[in-house]
Amino acid sequence: MGRNSKFNPTLAKNIIEDSAHLVPYTIVAEANQINRATLHRWINRGLEDIQLGKPQTELAKFCDTIKKKQCHAVKELLNEIKKGEKGWQARAWILERRFPLEFSSCAQELLQMKEQIDHIEALLKPNV
Repeated sequence: MGRNSKFNPTLAKNIIEDSAHLVPYTIVAEANQINRATLHRWINRGLEDIQLGKPQTELAKFCDTIKKKQCHAVKELLNEIKKGEKGWQARAWILERRFPLEFSSCAQELLQMKEQIDHIEALLKPNV
């Protein structure tokens, strides 16, 4: 993590708890007095560690826990929507806004735009 990082078990626990409630990362970061880019960097480094076969690093565990807690919250919302419980539309709205690539009525178009942006970013990166 390079220079002194603010990452610590207490902060990680707070971020995981906030993320489990599907709070957007910008708000999670602000509430925990870190930059949004820092939070994204921690999550991305955790994903990289997992992909490199290092699931025991603290960032890999942090990232894995966030993703599992978010998955659980999404499953709960989907189950409530499927049951047709009162207020299911509000739950659908949350999913659509929080996870537009997965639940938006424009998901296909958003995914195509994301792929195009990723391709452009890859072209702009210097060859190392």
